Formats: sequence, C-alpha cells, structure tokens
Amino acid sequence: MDAYQTEDEQVEALKRWLKEYGRSVVFGIGMCLVLVFGWRAWQDHSRQTAQSASAAFDNLQQAVSKATAQDATDLDRSTLETLAEPILDQWSDMAYADLSRLLMAKAAVHGGDLDRARTLLTAVVDGSKDEAIVHMARQRLARVILSLGDYDAALDVLNVPGISESVYYAAHEEIRGDILSAKGDVDQAREAYEAAQRAEKNKRPFTEIKLNDLK
Repeated sequence: MDAYQTEDEQVEALKRWLKEYGRSVVFGIGMCLVLVFGWRAWQDHSRQTAQSASAAFDNLQQAVSKATAQDATDLDRSTLETLAEPILDQWSDMAYADLSRLLMAKAAVHGGDLDRARTLLTAVVDGSKDEAIVHMARQRLARVILSLGDYDAALDVLNVPGISESVYYAAHEEIRGDILSAKGDVDQAREAYEAAQRAEKNKRPFTEIKLNDLK
C-alpha cells in the first residue's frame, strides 16, 4: 500500500518537506556550486601563474646568455636584473625564483662579482625547499667562497649532516678536496678525493687527476 494514497496528499507532504528542509537544500546546493566554480577558478589562476612564471624565466635565461657573452654590455647586465626582479617578487615561493638566483649568480661570477654571487647562492641555500636545488647551490657557493680565498667558510658550507648518504656525496667530497688542497692540507684533500671516488661506481676522471697531482 502506498505511503500516500492521493496526489494531493503527496503534494502536501512535499510542501511540508520543502518548508522544513528547503533552505538547507538550497544552501547546500549553493555551497557545492561555489566550491566547484571556486576550484575551477583556482586551477585557472594556478595555470596562468605557472605559464607567466615560465615565460618570465625563459626571458631571463636568454638575458643571462647575453649577459655572459664576451661582447656583453652594461645594458645586457642591467636587463638581467630587471627581468629577474618580478620573478623574485611575484613568484618567490616557486622554484623559478631559486633557479633565477642560480642564473644570476652564474652571471655575477662571469662578471667577476663574487660577493654578489655569494649573496645570491646563500639565499638559495637558506631559503629553497627543493633538495636538489639546495645541493646545487651549496656546491656552487663553496666554489665561490673558495675563489674568494675564505677556505674555512667554504668548508663550513659543505658541513652538512648525513651528506655521506646522499647522491650528491661524490661531488661534495671532490669540492671539499679542492678546498683542502688549496688550503695546503694535502692528506685531508687526498682523503676527500678518495671518498669521492669510492662514492661512485665509475671513477671520476678529473678527481683521479687531482689525486695524482697530490702525489
């Protein structure tokens, strides 16, 4: 037997249900629509942001190529700084900002401004959330500080807990060997180079040459 025997009873029951729950239903549907359209808007915004950051980084890469060329001008170098500024300001939480600092540090080293390169690379080491980028910046920073002649500071940069378990250990030890060799600590330099060789199945040819030069 039907719960409601006539159409009138069914209509009246529906009216009572809508009166009691109608607002909640409408509110729920409205919230669902807000969430759906909000999610789509956020996705569109994220996509546009990524595209803008990527385009800006591509322009910066081209500018770095010009700024590091043999015939680079002061305008080329100033253009580099101008193009990097919005990336560092607007997309500071993206990897593009870290990569931009790496590029700018490269240009600074090419231009002989090692202090500027040191500042840029330090910012990446201290602020990046990407492990690979941090290790890359750390190795470059150690070399820059080595070029500045501050051997102890360069060694401190490489003082990373757990580095021996990292895939970056071989490169790390080779750089440490370079610093120790420049400092005159031949025995420790040899130990670092040998550690670099043991860390990889295939011998590092340049490390082997450095080892032979120590003997």
